[in-house]
Amino acid sequence: MGWSGVESPGRGSEWDGTQWSSLPGEFEGPGNANLQSFVADGTDLYVGGRFETIDEQPFNGIAKWDGNMWTSLGSGVLGGSVSSMALHDRKLYVTGGFDTADLNSSSNFGIYHLEPLPDRSVFIRLANPDFSSSGEFRVRVLTEGDRQITMQTSADLVTWLPLTTETTMGGVFDFVESISGSPIRKFYRAALEE
Repeated sequence: MGWSGVESPGRGSEWDGTQWSSLPGEFEGPGNANLQSFVADGTDLYVGGRFETIDEQPFNGIAKWDGNMWTSLGSGVLGGSVSSMALHDRKLYVTGGFDTADLNSSSNFGIYHLEPLPDRSVFIRLANPDFSSSGEFRVRVLTEGDRQITMQTSADLVTWLPLTTETTMGGVFDFVESISGSPIRKFYRAALEE
């Protein structure tokens, strides 16, 4: 049993759906530079092991690959290598045989605090929908602060068409659409514009 078609399995490899290829970059360090631990966080890959540089830039045993470039995690670890990592609650827990983590005295254990994720928790709520006898559909759009909202409609919940884009004032926007003729099945939703 072994690796097939990979130049350097100790450097780490990625699968593109068809074939294996080595991670980019030239890892160098004392003795035999190698990677020993991997943790994925969305599209970012954290690698740890026994290396001091990648493409002659200092990384010291730990680095992040974002699909385009390598980034250091502070000063890395000194006096050894990273053997395992775990990610929890935007913290990267690192263990191995090292003396220092990011220039702080550390006995084989360190925690690297990752950047917080962007806040995507803005709410949008549709309240008090009403279809009047005069042929108007009304709904109040509620959100946080002044936001651009696009009202959309669909007849099948698959294809959505924009109706209007408005800015909420103090988190409120009253949407009104006149529907002439006999009522037809329509669905509405509000989308937050970035």
